[in-house]
Amino acid sequence: MTKNLFKYLLITVILGFSSCKKDKDQQDDIQIVAGERIVYISNEGAFGFGNSSLSIYYPDSGIIENQVFESINNRKPGDVMQSLSLVDNSLFLIINASNKIEKADATTLTQSLTIGNLSLPRYLLADDQNHGYVSCWGETGVVKVLDLNTGSVIKTLPTGSGPEKMLLKNDKLFVCNSGGFATDNTISIFDLNNLEFDTMLIVGYQPIDIVDFDQNSAWILCRGKIVYGGGGQIVEETAGSLVKIETSTGEILDEVIFQPNQHPAHLEISPDKSILYFGGGYGFHGIFRYQPTTQQLDLNPLIDKSFYGFNVDPKTGNIYGLEAPTFTQAGWLNVYSPTGFLTNRVKTGIGPNMVLFKD
Repeated sequence: MTKNLFKYLLITVILGFSSCKKDKDQQDDIQIVAGERIVYISNEGAFGFGNSSLSIYYPDSGIIENQVFESINNRKPGDVMQSLSLVDNSLFLIINASNKIEKADATTLTQSLTIGNLSLPRYLLADDQNHGYVSCWGETGVVKVLDLNTGSVIKTLPTGSGPEKMLLKNDKLFVCNSGGFATDNTISIFDLNNLEFDTMLIVGYQPIDIVDFDQNSAWILCRGKIVYGGGGQIVEETAGSLVKIETSTGEILDEVIFQPNQHPAHLEISPDKSILYFGGGYGFHGIFRYQPTTQQLDLNPLIDKSFYGFNVDPKTGNIYGLEAPTFTQAGWLNVYSPTGFLTNRVKTGIGPNMVLFKD
């Protein structure tokens, strides 16, 4: 009888505790934890539904908070969150199909400015002068130079078609022209001293991502040409590649050709810059490595799984893989060690496509 009474009391305490503990997905339970390292997650949502969202992941505790922008600002960010950018203590949410950028305090996530009239914005970078550079697919391909304090457009820089990821280096802006809805194989380079066009580089088809490598060079991910026919079948393709350029002259220093059917969409680099990681995107399976010093290219994936997007933590080297199984239900964040060991898996919003790290 004493044993049964003890069991009853134990169950009562557990149930009482459970009833007081709120679900982390509930919007009234959002609290930004001060002093902890933060990982922001961009959840794209479904096109045309306006259900994009922002999540926050705390890597030290492994806890995730979903729909944080909506909870704090009492509205959704907009239609298709393409990417995120952090400038000082401001977080910029690039909302592609809504043709705008939302600026919020990076700590409280309180929205302070909407930058509108941007035609299909993709990614944003900022320089020391607090100018923002936004790649946009609209207007046949441009970069908008913004005043990030007022949101006003300072200048429009024409690029190739489908401008995507960019790099600021040695007073120059490098823009990957992915082709967008067409085909392109160029890198547009602009002089930041006068905001004028400098030169155009010819690389592989669909240059889509770029990473800084050393003082004088950068690596570019070229996805390769993919032409789809009826029924979604590929009718023409060229191999993807990694291209190393000398950033002061634009000279191509090296090129690594992938297997013919490999068309990755994302390129990342390890904190010590000894490893390039490529993978992610529609129809691509796995995350692979290339080691520039030894010229060793993985034939088998480090992580044998499909991801919509992925990023590498610049502090720890951990790999954050983002799953978007459908665009009608929540996705997943998978955290791996640099050697590919899964350490955590948590549910996100719909269509997670990238993460952004804040110390």
